Amino acid sequence: MRIGTKLYRLFVQAGLPAPELSLEAPLGGGPDWPGYEYLAETLRSLLPTLSRAPGFDATRIEIDSLAERLRAEVIALEGVQLLPALIGAWTRTPLRPLN
Repeated sequence: MRIGTKLYRLFVQAGLPAPELSLEAPLGGGPDWPGYEYLAETLRSLLPTLSRAPGFDATRIEIDSLAERLRAEVIALEGVQLLPALIGAWTRTPLRPLN
């Protein structure tokens, strides 16, 4: 999960050309933005693991209504929801002839 900031070094150590990097974070609001469901379903997929943590009570999240509660709050505040930032890396290598 924390490899993004290491990608430059890993590409170079692997003998690849230095990569181009990007940092993007989905951001949106309003009634039709899919980020509410994305966040709720991502959290739903993590609940089995989180439930093993001491003191964690999955029922307090009320996962079945989370997307709608997020939507309602963001709309009421005329705000936006920021999803986690993602780091991307890419490079190009010269084509080698097939033998």
